[in-house]
Amino acid sequence: MNKSILLTALLSTVATATQAEETSVTLYGVADGGYGITSQSIKVDGEKVWSNRTIGARSGVQAGNRWGLKGSHDLGNGTAAIFQLESGFDLNDGTSLQGGRLFGRRAVVGLTSNSWGTVTIGRQYSVADDFIAKLDPFGISYSQASFTRTFADSVGVRRDNVIKYLSPSFSGFSFGVSLIADDTQNYTSTTNDVKTRNAAVGVGFGYKNGPIMLGAAYDYERNKQTVNGMTNPRYNKSMSSWVLGGTYDFEVVKLHLIYGQQHNGVISGNFGLAGTLLKETPHFAAYNFNSQRVRTQSWLLGLSSKITASDRVMFSYQGGRIKHSSLVVPSNAMDVGAVRVNSHIWSLAYVHSLSKRTLFYGIASYGQFKAKFGANNTQRAKMKSTEVGVGLTHRF
Repeated sequence: MNKSILLTALLSTVATATQAEETSVTLYGVADGGYGITSQSIKVDGEKVWSNRTIGARSGVQAGNRWGLKGSHDLGNGTAAIFQLESGFDLNDGTSLQGGRLFGRRAVVGLTSNSWGTVTIGRQYSVADDFIAKLDPFGISYSQASFTRTFADSVGVRRDNVIKYLSPSFSGFSFGVSLIADDTQNYTSTTNDVKTRNAAVGVGFGYKNGPIMLGAAYDYERNKQTVNGMTNPRYNKSMSSWVLGGTYDFEVVKLHLIYGQQHNGVISGNFGLAGTLLKETPHFAAYNFNSQRVRTQSWLLGLSSKITASDRVMFSYQGGRIKHSSLVVPSNAMDVGAVRVNSHIWSLAYVHSLSKRTLFYGIASYGQFKAKFGANNTQRAKMKSTEVGVGLTHRF
């Protein structure tokens, strides 16, 4: 009997050890800090109406500061259960980012297989991020140099309630699909009956073979809200965006090209850095820009080169155009005519790798944004934005 008890204990210990070997959990993160200068100013018809200048310590320029947990558990037959929980923070004061969410950067659980792909559920990037972000020499990093400053959230945005599928590579080809279906209703006998629907679908495609890498993504989003059965006009939009691009590695230098458009509204209401001009110019304060008559175009030309095994440089020019064919003031439904905003950003960065986990960087970026508005587009608004800084990034 004692032998049976001993054997049972040994088998239990072996089973526990085997399970522990099949399950892995990793603590990881990024710490990025530096020093820099940011200067922005807006003039309307030659008169300064707004300015902002910051000199001092910077946080999360080359990469957003974060810490996270990710893990996998082998389920057999080449399939594994996976999870990832990621939180963002400000290195300078230790506060959390993403609206104070505990895991605002990412919170997902799913299944993955080398043969059929990966399915994840939770808060995560849209599918465009998986196929487009890697085409920019700066990715979604380096603050003003990132192409999100003109393409905004059309190239990848964190969303709640996302179900996403990413395929494995088939001879260099891959694809992905993301879906959001969020219907809510809030009713009490003493308040309004509010129904809100947010529905979105995204598809992405990629191809990689030798020096060529291509990517494309399309997103469609439908937002609608009714209050006591009446549609809220400020929350009733059907918008779409598409982005495509590619890179070609000439070995000495890599070429980056990206182009995209958004129609009848912009994803998440984000106009990129041009949104600062629209927000801080008093003449635009009453306007509802993110409506059915808006259209954006964005483009990027970039170059990157690995000078040595430890040193590389990156350059990009990105441009954008926002057109609103008939801008309306919501308070009185008055049509104030068309508005056009043109954006131009030039950026240059140098990166030196001190080790596989630690790098030093320097970044310089200059942006110019011009708007035409008013009767017959006779008024002008102009914003200049300059950013210069150096920093250190360590990944753990």
